[in-house]
Amino acid sequence: MKRRLDYAAPLRHAVGLMFLLIILVTCLQVFCRYVLNDSLVWSEELVRFTVIWMCFFGAAVSCYDDSNMMLNTVIEKLPTKAQFAVYLLRQLVIIVFCLICSYRGMAVVRAAWYTRSAALHIPNGVWRLAGVVGLVLMAIYTLLRVITDFRRFRNGEFSLKDGG
Repeated sequence: MKRRLDYAAPLRHAVGLMFLLIILVTCLQVFCRYVLNDSLVWSEELVRFTVIWMCFFGAAVSCYDDSNMMLNTVIEKLPTKAQFAVYLLRQLVIIVFCLICSYRGMAVVRAAWYTRSAALHIPNGVWRLAGVVGLVLMAIYTLLRVITDFRRFRNGEFSLKDGG
């Protein structure tokens, strides 16, 4: 069986690095607070916003893996061509939704850009940008998944039971 290229690998690594950063900063904060008796003012804010970015990157990976929660009980009873048509419609709805939300989210990013976070003094637009970037990545990775699954469909390998 031919192994397919994992286009989501860079995001998987980024999510792992972000998770490592969250763990390290949290442990450093605990050490400073309880051992040195001196809190790090910026650590909670950095962890919070890293979690936001990590969640959106992870959602994009989930779109590529087609591991979104769905119920295919009725659709699996349809012929393969009909299953694929419903699958394509679902993926198209996801792509359009992500693109509309990311476009509309840019207004929020622009509005938040002129205020700064309390501890790190970074423009709040950077944190709001996580949603826009995440939604665009979700649309891109959903499209990449559709292309991969179209090839599988042409080769007679497509099945909703194996994640798409």
